[in-house]
Amino acid sequence: MSFGVLESPEKRFYDRRHPEPTSAVPNYDLNRKGSRYFGVLDSIEAPEDLSAVEWGFGDPSCAAALSRVFASYIALDISAERIAAEGVPFQVMANNLNYDLPFPDETFDVSIAMMVIEHLFNPFHSFREIARTTKRGGHVFINLPMLTSIKNRALLAAGRLPMTSSKNWWQLEEWDGGHLHYFTIPTVRRLGEKYGLQMTRLYPVGRMLWLKELWPAMFCHELSFHFRRSA
Repeated sequence: MSFGVLESPEKRFYDRRHPEPTSAVPNYDLNRKGSRYFGVLDSIEAPEDLSAVEWGFGDPSCAAALSRVFASYIALDISAERIAAEGVPFQVMANNLNYDLPFPDETFDVSIAMMVIEHLFNPFHSFREIARTTKRGGHVFINLPMLTSIKNRALLAAGRLPMTSSKNWWQLEEWDGGHLHYFTIPTVRRLGEKYGLQMTRLYPVGRMLWLKELWPAMFCHELSFHFRRSA
């Protein structure tokens, strides 16, 4: 496994979230309803025939589970050497996702970006590169925090900052957990359509799914979006 050297101010910014390498424990349940990744297997038939790429994989255990599902799987992250200990059972590439991906057009059948785009500089660039490198008719799964959740509406009404990450971000001196952008469902749909990604389904995350499915914009603190790239 080769990570390469990516020293830059933004790499140091992202490395703060991953101070030590972690090992992959093969116990992540991709079929658990309410997880960020539930929509991946729920939306795809015969994943064993498809290629997949994940942006900012973060959790080696989840990446290991995905690598066993797809015909091929590659994980990208600027902090790859800090996240994954040597010997993880999947391909890892160190890559600064703020820049163009080192892949030709229409490389992957499936693109996955769970809780990463809000950390990147330019969501327009992120959606464009995801769409460019996904095959026509392919699947895209993107998880994002929702500014419109009832918690954030209450915070704003009280004159406080919305909180879309961990509660201890102030103590860590990591502004809103390193989140740089805020999202709503219409904005995410519009971003996808701008680059030929058609939103097909929303997947609420967490507990009380029956309530979140009734009014996602109000009750979902985060959502996983399923898109199909236009043919």
